Amino acid sequence: MSEFDRIGMGRGLAAVLGATITLALAGPAMAQIEHPAVARAMEISEAFKAVAEEASPSVARITGYTRGGAKVTGSGFLIDEQGHLLTNNHVVEASMTLLAEFSDGRIKPATLVGADPLTDLAIIKIESNGVAALPFASSNQLEVGEWVVAVGFPLGLDQTVTVGVISATNRRLNIVGTSVGRRGYEDFIQTDAAINRGNSGGPLLNLRGEVVGVNAAIVTQTGGSDGLGFAIPTSLASYVAHELISKGRVVRAWLGVNLQDLTPALSVSYGLPRDQVGVLLTEVDPRFPAGSAGLLAEDILSSIDGRPVLNVEDLRSQVAMMEPGKRIVVEVYRNARRRTFEVTLAEMQGTEAEVRRETIDANQGGRLGVNLLDLNEGSLRNLGEQTGVEVSQLVPGRPAQLSGISAGDLIVAIDGQPLQTSRVGYNGRSWAKWLFEFIETAKPGTIVRFAVRKAVVDGSGRLVGHDHVRTFVAIELQ
Repeated sequence: MSEFDRIGMGRGLAAVLGATITLALAGPAMAQIEHPAVARAMEISEAFKAVAEEASPSVARITGYTRGGAKVTGSGFLIDEQGHLLTNNHVVEASMTLLAEFSDGRIKPATLVGADPLTDLAIIKIESNGVAALPFASSNQLEVGEWVVAVGFPLGLDQTVTVGVISATNRRLNIVGTSVGRRGYEDFIQTDAAINRGNSGGPLLNLRGEVVGVNAAIVTQTGGSDGLGFAIPTSLASYVAHELISKGRVVRAWLGVNLQDLTPALSVSYGLPRDQVGVLLTEVDPRFPAGSAGLLAEDILSSIDGRPVLNVEDLRSQVAMMEPGKRIVVEVYRNARRRTFEVTLAEMQGTEAEVRRETIDANQGGRLGVNLLDLNEGSLRNLGEQTGVEVSQLVPGRPAQLSGISAGDLIVAIDGQPLQTSRVGYNGRSWAKWLFEFIETAKPGTIVRFAVRKAVVDGSGRLVGHDHVRTFVAIELQ
């Protein structure tokens, strides 16, 4: 059979199939399935819809701009009526200015209240917009298999809702704290609800619409969601958020010991049952809280204030969320005999110093977020322009930068006309002063069109000139 014959048969078969499909589509509609299982599934669907509807107004896209103008995006959510949003430290740590964009389109400047690299959490604040905060639930009550909903702004998309279950709890990935070279505090919730880049800082909610975790990380071989998402539990996040809001940093308590996990073999070697819970103290300095209270190396610490100590990470987390100066009762086994000690906790030093970041007020530079300098007559002659100002400094994330204007650009006209001047001193005249005042006094909703001569830079970022062709930028003033 020739190639032509095979193609002809294929077309004939396609025509027959097409007719069959057309007839099938023209037939009677399939009856709706009436089954109790379908009704129950629809009830769950309604629960997901209710959670999404309630949470949506309180979740924002967080956009940060670095000194070089690079954009970093993530998610965050309102946690109180004062305008505090909880997000991840890695979303805000490199940013000099921050914006919070809500699902209704409102964009609000945000300021950094405090950040904690050792839990990868941060608090930012906006002017309160009257939107309700999301309620918190205790993550200690979570069970594997429980339904959860993730809300955020992944991969540059608008607000997105995904659904899954709790896959595991108490996961540790050893990734938190690396930005400051310290071992962080981890107790991740694992979920198969789709989490991608940009979801960081968004809420993980139960079916009552309560926050149970802060989405923070993924494990992936593809670069996208492989069904392995991780959230910081509210048992940790709520404590850190309170510390950051009230103090601007997290103040942590300290026992002053080195320790290791207790294995079944170690437990038996010390005359205890194989399933004994606790940690083995490997070094105790008598100058520090535990040592001054009488604890010794090779004691097995099994509980704090009656709460069992499961492993090293559990002990670190328990102590870190206590106030320095608090007196606690610790239970230890020494020579296979149980003993109790009272320990007064001290404040951890060195590792928890407040992280200081260079930031720019998002409201700096007026409505546009620019600082302007007048061009001299010689520069204007060389450019062949009548009037002009230089954008000497640009606030990332403000309207000028968002519209494409860069530091070093020249504004040479407005609305098709040369710039005017305002009086400066006794006999001075300034285009920059006039333009700034014009922008600041214009009515909201005014659209201003700028004629711009773009800055030209070399490979090292050094300004070498300006484009001879004008670029036009229109900005609607808010």
